[in-house]
Amino acid sequence: MFNEIKNLVDSRAFLSEEIFMFIPDIHWIWSIMLIIILSIILSNEIKSLYISKVVIDLTVPIIFFSMFFVFLFKDINLLSLSTLKIDNFYFIFRELFLLFLLFCMISYRNFFLLDKIYLYEFPIILLLSVEGSFLMLMADNLFTFYLAIEIQNLCFYIMASLKRYSNFSTEAGLKYFLFGVFSSSMLLFGISLIYGLLGTLDLKEIYILANYESFGSYDLLLFVGLLFFICGLLFKFGSVPFHYWVMDVYEGSPTIITMFFTIFPKIVLTFFFVKLYFFIFIFSMPFFSALLFICGFLSVFIGVINAMYQYKIKRFFAYSSIVNVGFVLIAFSGMTFDSFFSGLYFIFCYLFSISLIFFILVNVRRYNFVEFNKLFDFSSLNSSDSILLLIISFIFLSFAGIPPLAGFFGKFFIFFSIFNSYNYLILVSIFIFSVVSAFYYLRVIRFMYFTKITQYGYFYVNVNYLFFLFFFFNILFFLFFDYFGEFFYFMLIKTFL
Repeated sequence: MFNEIKNLVDSRAFLSEEIFMFIPDIHWIWSIMLIIILSIILSNEIKSLYISKVVIDLTVPIIFFSMFFVFLFKDINLLSLSTLKIDNFYFIFRELFLLFLLFCMISYRNFFLLDKIYLYEFPIILLLSVEGSFLMLMADNLFTFYLAIEIQNLCFYIMASLKRYSNFSTEAGLKYFLFGVFSSSMLLFGISLIYGLLGTLDLKEIYILANYESFGSYDLLLFVGLLFFICGLLFKFGSVPFHYWVMDVYEGSPTIITMFFTIFPKIVLTFFFVKLYFFIFIFSMPFFSALLFICGFLSVFIGVINAMYQYKIKRFFAYSSIVNVGFVLIAFSGMTFDSFFSGLYFIFCYLFSISLIFFILVNVRRYNFVEFNKLFDFSSLNSSDSILLLIISFIFLSFAGIPPLAGFFGKFFIFFSIFNSYNYLILVSIFIFSVVSAFYYLRVIRFMYFTKITQYGYFYVNVNYLFFLFFFFNILFFLFFDYFGEFFYFMLIKTFL
């Protein structure tokens, strides 16, 4: 009897520890529920436009509290509920995710007035999609990951078609929905094959069973299941040949939604690819290495060729996104610890720079009520705001990989990881494509300084904080890149090895 009571107390203590560990997510969900209740109450009193601003203002302290809770529990390393894993590497990604989210929320402050979208539901949908992303970061089970990515995607479909009066936005939402459903079906079919063969979807158990001798006769079916699952992820990642939805969705969505699509899915999927390296790719490393390399190489090739002929800003960054996804996949194709570290390092250099570009676009519109649609429009800042134009030039130089900016070190680590794996032919080809990609980024700088467009008149943008943020990550990052690199590297070792 005494032992039974002791076991019950121990089990209750473990349950309370689990609940304690999920305080950041409990806080996030309860905040969403309170915001929904507050929005419904206020909807009878004030206009939806002002409610949306109130919701965004409330979101900022919610993000700060969430960052505080995540930092408070950063030392917890525990497998929870058999499907969710919380570790140090997860906490790092979540903190970076919240930092980008805070950056976006500052941009969203005047978004509704500028785009004439009077929907207070948008910030709530955004917060729900973020919770789906958090669950994806914690997922240690393929089916849990699938449910989390569907929570995120359902919110994305709504956000892409947020401009109900715009045919382009409606088309973007419809295309995103159709292609997203197709990719989800690929994910689910692959998961069903894996479960039918192994009887489990836990990553660690799949790793053990897939290498067990008695499953040798089922290698082909298991291989097909994993192939469908990886192809579904590449679809979500926007890699060639699954990239057809990217350009139309980016262009048709409102500018601030395009910023969100560019940043957040890539953070989560990059993190999950690292998990797959340690648990799934090891099952058939040569094939998955070849698959990632082919998709990455085609992404860089098609993205570079098409980006050189683009003049619309959103389509340009859509192809630029495909190119950078290609670089990440090529880095991952090395199937070494260093190659995955270099892919992570590169993607964060890119994401911080792309968020700054979209932040500038939104703020230009905030102060001047003019939306930049083409690359030529940047030249309007030449005679009115030379500091802002200089900052934009530095960002594009970082994209191009010009030293000593952060983008250079991101590409340098990729080249170095390929060099260490003795793939010299791959190294030469990727170096050539990197030089070509630098050309179309430098071409944008030529547009800004040598193309005269005066139809918009004088521009005013407050860029003091932009200047600080940019140099914080690009100049100070250059001075301390060795420290940040070692930090990520040893965090990977501590988590997975």
